[in-house]
Amino acid sequence: MTALEFNNAVCALQGDLKTWAYRFTSNDFTAEDLSQEAIYKALTNRSKYKPGTNLKSWMYTIMKNAFLNQYNKNKRFVDNGDDIAYSDRVKNVNRSFEMDYIEEKEIQTKIDKLSDSVKKPFLMNYEGYSYQEISDEMGIPMGTVKSRIFNARKILMDDLGSNGWERN
Repeated sequence: MTALEFNNAVCALQGDLKTWAYRFTSNDFTAEDLSQEAIYKALTNRSKYKPGTNLKSWMYTIMKNAFLNQYNKNKRFVDNGDDIAYSDRVKNVNRSFEMDYIEEKEIQTKIDKLSDSVKKPFLMNYEGYSYQEISDEMGIPMGTVKSRIFNARKILMDDLGSNGWERN
């Protein structure tokens, strides 16, 4: 991934980052600062990103760590009863991160169980390949590509839905 592609991918996550930051802080201005800090840290630490890994998860981890670092820094200077709400928020962030990790692992397990005929086009589509590119790569008609991706999504939604996941 070139530097420009990386920068564009990180900046494309700005809306998600601000949403996550708001969950951490419950304050628009602080959320904006936190999301900007996460983008800055990601861009300055591009060399630490491993291509092929989930950029969104990597960014979420950067943001979570930035939030926790700020919390710990503030805790050293403010040690009165006002710290309770902030402490609860940190516990919620940790719990949310753990749940996201568990959910991601469960989804990955379900994807791994798909047959290769639907898994490969599904993953290629997820990685950003167009239907035409998938069709050319696999040597199958575009209609078959669309059908296999649809079937993979349906299998995953049905499987995850039976485990208590909600569909959006």
